[in-house]
Amino acid sequence: KGKQKPSLTRLNKAERNVVAPWIHHCDAFTLFSWKGQAWALPASVAADLESLTGKLRIVSAGLKVGKIIREELIPSHELAMSVHAAASIPRVELPAAAAVAYLRKESPEIPVKEKGWLLATYRNHPLGWLKGVGGRFNNYYPTNWRIRGRGDPVNSPEE
Repeated sequence: KGKQKPSLTRLNKAERNVVAPWIHHCDAFTLFSWKGQAWALPASVAADLESLTGKLRIVSAGLKVGKIIREELIPSHELAMSVHAAASIPRVELPAAAAVAYLRKESPEIPVKEKGWLLATYRNHPLGWLKGVGGRFNNYYPTNWRIRGRGDPVNSPEE
């Protein structure tokens, strides 16, 4: 007998209420739990995925929204980079030097005003998540994607 395939289950009402504010036009998606994460899949193909999960090895399907822990969403980097991230998510525009520090997985030197999750952007392009906690930010940029080395990749003097 082979390994048991991860089960795919639709989110319950409480879980949907946690995830819905993070997704633009959430009603167009079927929200489900898979491999310990919340995922969003276009409603038009959700039934197809549900029927295939027992027959095929699914590597990835839809948009990984994040992990729900104690009625809070820990958003995924995939959501940050997605066009489906809700416009209502608070954003912080980083100047060039702070954006590079963020991409190095350092704490950007910016004044902290908000608590909670913020989408870090540079020139209105999403970079990833920051979480404001007590006068500082935690950087949630994926560690294995960080810029390594100390060369200055910022060649443009404009901010």
